[in-house]
Amino acid sequence: MSSSEEDEISVNEAPVVKVVKKKKKKKKKDPNAPKRGLSSFLLYSNANRSRIKEENPEAKFGDIVSLLIVFYVLIARWIFIFCCFV
Repeated sequence: MSSSEEDEISVNEAPVVKVVKKKKKKKKKDPNAPKRGLSSFLLYSNANRSRIKEENPEAKFGDIVSLLIVFYVLIARWIFIFCCFV
């Protein structure tokens, strides 16, 4: 046998060590825990969704959400300009 064949055999016979990780147990959530407050966009969309549905009866769900986003951004920019530059 040549030296290159001996090197291949010794590499292939090397022991393989596997690392086993322990899984962490998930903590159970408390059903009585207080929930996080709604963001300003969610409060706005909850208050104005029915109005936008009435104005656009043929609009699908995604269209209604995109209209809510557009109106919310316009109002937020207007408030920013009014508060900062007046």
